[in-house]
Amino acid sequence: MRFALLVMCCLMALTASAESQRGREFYVVQFAPGPAWSEATQYEKQPGIDSHLDYWQSLYYREVLLMSGPWQDQTGGIFIVRANSPEMVESIIVQDPGVVAGLITATVKQWRVLSSAMRSVRPERIEIKADESFRLERLDPDSPLNLRTNKD
Repeated sequence: MRFALLVMCCLMALTASAESQRGREFYVVQFAPGPAWSEATQYEKQPGIDSHLDYWQSLYYREVLLMSGPWQDQTGGIFIVRANSPEMVESIIVQDPGVVAGLITATVKQWRVLSSAMRSVRPERIEIKADESFRLERLDPDSPLNLRTNKD
């Protein structure tokens, strides 16, 4: 019994820790070519770009990075980040190997999300009230499925 209680407490602490790491505020990080960027080299072949992408992929797995990608013309790109504060985002950026190497520069703006179809971006949990529940309707009355229609 004590072991189960200990395990449950540890899981709750880990969940709370993961939730605090993910953050509750959203930021747009805009990347642009830095002084070490080679205009003659494609985005994917820039020296050091793999370290930059690996770093951000690890943040994606921790649900800090929500979306990312380069501009179509490869003149930079944006990342959507979830964090607790602007200082946390700045801390993340100064550790980015691409920024450290001068390959890219980054600017940050806080973003207030008003609506999103993405579950991970929604600022609040959406609750469905009982009177707004979904109803199934039989589209084919001859269907072998045993579904009630609104007329039943």
